[in-house]
Amino acid sequence: MVQMKEVWRNFLPKKYKAVANKQTTPQTFTAAMAGNGILALFLIVVNVFTSSDAIDEEWQFCIRVANVTMIGVLILDGFCWFLMRFTSSIKAQRFCAFIAIFSGGFISPALIIGILAMMNPEPIRVFLIGMGTALFIMVALLGCHLGLAAFALRKKDISLRDKYADIPINTVSILSIICLLPTRIIADHGSGIPFVMNLSAIIGIIYCLGIFQYPRVLRYWRQPAKPGAPEPVPHKNGIARIKKIR
Repeated sequence: MVQMKEVWRNFLPKKYKAVANKQTTPQTFTAAMAGNGILALFLIVVNVFTSSDAIDEEWQFCIRVANVTMIGVLILDGFCWFLMRFTSSIKAQRFCAFIAIFSGGFISPALIIGILAMMNPEPIRVFLIGMGTALFIMVALLGCHLGLAAFALRKKDISLRDKYADIPINTVSILSIICLLPTRIIADHGSGIPFVMNLSAIIGIIYCLGIFQYPRVLRYWRQPAKPGAPEPVPHKNGIARIKKIR
């Protein structure tokens, strides 16, 4: 019987470890501000050039929430850039590493779903359906990867985890691409919900890949070795026994 602790320890596929162990730097937030800035600019343009008489109160509420959220994310990214650039505090690094994953990996994709939802007559309902779809796909993909890790450990061959690691994500991606045209046609002639759900499945993949980067956050909670600390002596008990015999 494979223990769950061992499954979690071997959960991350090998191909994602190099990216997952990258450090969080000021450049991380420079790139985040560039991407989020484009989204913010798009939302501002939509807000400015859309006549208030042509839209209902629900739509206006959604665009305001999206604008406020986007501005808040940009301010937070700028604050984290400042912290990473001018301080070496481990607490600041922990905070910034968490914000980098939370902002870029969760909030920004959610805003993309929000923008898609605002193209529908019932934006709040469509947004909730889209987010539900994305979270469902994320949980399903993570469950598949946990199953692969458990299967590989049971077979005592961890390479099986890496061999089949791309199958769950590639399957969802291919199905989303296949369904893109039919759902778009449905959106043009009726409900846009299937189209938003289809694109939200891709956001679910992004969420799954964001979870794969958890080592970027955990590394700042690991205790670094104290400078000047003595190196551990191998076979210490054996050496002590030899001295005792002498």
